[in-house]
Amino acid sequence: MSVWTINETISAIDKKAYQRHDISEKEAHFLIAKVIQKTNEYSKNESSNILFVSLDNDIVKGSSTFAYTSHRSADDALHVFTAYDQGCQYLITSDGRIRKQLPITIHGFLEKIKMYVLDITKEDDIDDFINNLDSM
Repeated sequence: MSVWTINETISAIDKKAYQRHDISEKEAHFLIAKVIQKTNEYSKNESSNILFVSLDNDIVKGSSTFAYTSHRSADDALHVFTAYDQGCQYLITSDGRIRKQLPITIHGFLEKIKMYVLDITKEDDIDDFINNLDSM
């Protein structure tokens, strides 16, 4: 995943606490601390299934081209293009705008690939992903 995901996660927690008041300030602080802790753990563990991809000019440039050609937001394009660039078969999200286009076909780059989008709010999608982990 792009390191930008960390910023978006912290921002979403902050929004739930300070704009929507869905969670308390104490809960927000706990969740943000947990995100930072887990990020540090995963980034230091070479056998982790989670890879944090640094943003560089090639990813930003590719994602901007993808944003324009696919009419997606800059954030969505960054996440989808990072997954494409890293050769991911699956994109895991709860974003309804991305989920609606299952699978995503990315045109205009070196090849045409299909990336399956899994909805983390749907049990069937999670089961499908877990069942296919061994074949990845």
